[in-house]
Amino acid sequence: MNGNGARALVIGADGQIGRALVSGLPRYGIPTLGTTRRPDRVGPDHIYLDLDGDLSAWRCPDAISTAILAAAVTRIDACERAPEAARRVNVAANLALADRLVERGVHVLFLSSNQVFDGSRPHRRADEPTSPRTVYGCQKAEVEHYVLERYDTAAILRLTKVVTPQLPLLCQWSSALRAGSPVRPFRDLVIAPLPVGFVVDTIARMIERRPAGVMQASGPRDVPYADVALHIARRLGADPALVQPHDSSATGLLPLFAPRNTTLDTSRLRDELGLIPPEPWPTIDSTILASV
Repeated sequence: MNGNGARALVIGADGQIGRALVSGLPRYGIPTLGTTRRPDRVGPDHIYLDLDGDLSAWRCPDAISTAILAAAVTRIDACERAPEAARRVNVAANLALADRLVERGVHVLFLSSNQVFDGSRPHRRADEPTSPRTVYGCQKAEVEHYVLERYDTAAILRLTKVVTPQLPLLCQWSSALRAGSPVRPFRDLVIAPLPVGFVVDTIARMIERRPAGVMQASGPRDVPYADVALHIARRLGADPALVQPHDSSATGLLPLFAPRNTTLDTSRLRDELGLIPPEPWPTIDSTILASV
């Protein structure tokens, strides 16, 4: 896909999306380097960078044309418990890196989230004002605003729930159901799942075509976690009675953690990149089968 020798830098290659990008982008002809905060992972494809540390001496490697800002404290409950600690990574570090990268002439692509909206309506448009309810969503929206205001060539990619074969919750459910043990998913918590391979494909095309502004990738519809667990049970041949749904409110989960809608409008993704996200069940199937 990329014949100009451009090299991509993935900030945050320790995360599931970052790992998928470092391994997946080279298949599109995009040489890729990742950053890691784990010294044992430093090597030809990974350089050391701790976003929670001192960034004053950090310099962008040579021959980088695009940087994907994928590093974040993503657990919503962790951001609520320690907002300032999360902000050091989610906001301060990402903004500092964005400034330094743009100064070097690097195209910046910031990975954001549907959490920049309040979940009150489905299929939120990219041009709607943000309305976050969580600390995580507020921090993502703050970086979005900064990047879009300062850099007219930068891009934002908002994502709904990205699923991978290593996603802990789905792995736990699959293991329990295979063993004949019950699982207790939430019936009032929904996701619009996206397969990680689709996200890699989207980012590869964004690197190639460099669209500026906000792009959104979303599963086409929301499905309750309870339905996901029931689908997994059926695909594994497990007894559906092992799936025992319950309400998140019974566990003390705050309503802001359980938005009614998570989907985003993806018309720009279709029109400019020619990509249409898959339906939820093929996404879940591919995840289960890859983990077997």
